[in-house]
Amino acid sequence: MAYTRNELIKNAKGEYVTFVDSDDYISKYTIEYLYKKIKETNSDIAMCKVQNVYENTVKEDKIEEIVKFKEYNRLETIFNLISVGGFYDFPVAKLFSKKSLENIEFPLNRIYEDSSTVYKIYNKIEKIVVLENYFYNYLVGRENSITTKKYVYKNLYDNYLCIKERYEFLSDNVYELKNEIKMGYIRNILTLIERAYLSENDELINSDIVSNYLLLLEDLYKSIEDFKSRPYILNNYKFACLYLLINKKNEEYVGIIKMINC
Repeated sequence: MAYTRNELIKNAKGEYVTFVDSDDYISKYTIEYLYKKIKETNSDIAMCKVQNVYENTVKEDKIEEIVKFKEYNRLETIFNLISVGGFYDFPVAKLFSKKSLENIEFPLNRIYEDSSTVYKIYNKIEKIVVLENYFYNYLVGRENSITTKKYVYKNLYDNYLCIKERYEFLSDNVYELKNEIKMGYIRNILTLIERAYLSENDELINSDIVSNYLLLLEDLYKSIEDFKSRPYILNNYKFACLYLLINKKNEEYVGIIKMINC
């Protein structure tokens, strides 16, 4: 996937570039609407929302009026990535100006090459326009997808590289959001630890990656200025997990994550 995306960026002749994963599909109007809005707003990227679909189902392809859209500058876009994640975190469901992809390269042989790259694109742009329409259809539950594959050490290590590199890059380049970036880092660490414990794989649970992150969580928590005024990046579930892990209440932690994910 990363190799194909890199080749597309390198060899694209047009003014704009889009990515569609092989199992997903878009409306025949998707590119038209994204193109119109990117031109109307003079944006670097136009993005639509993602609709989950299941195998053997096809959503009706119909013209939908663009009722609502919003424009964001570079800092607002990065903040949305940190606090919302979701469709901000991957390259599909977007139309990119070719200029926004200059010197961008997706890392090869990584499971999370999307999350390891998109933040670098956002740091280059001046503006993004987000359409409220669900013009991209994401196939859920397909065999061998990242979300359905068993979580093994390769997943853990690539996840670790992704969140570490993203934290370091954003900390160096987006100083205005330093506290929000730390909170986003905490949220990503909590997700990594949760996946390790839910795998029920002792190699992952007792790995250096998990052990080091458990030690780091308390230091990160203490280093954030005015933590309680920024609850929007961590929901109550993540706050509960953070509290239990910092206070070494592992049994209670495992009980909560299994109950939520059952």
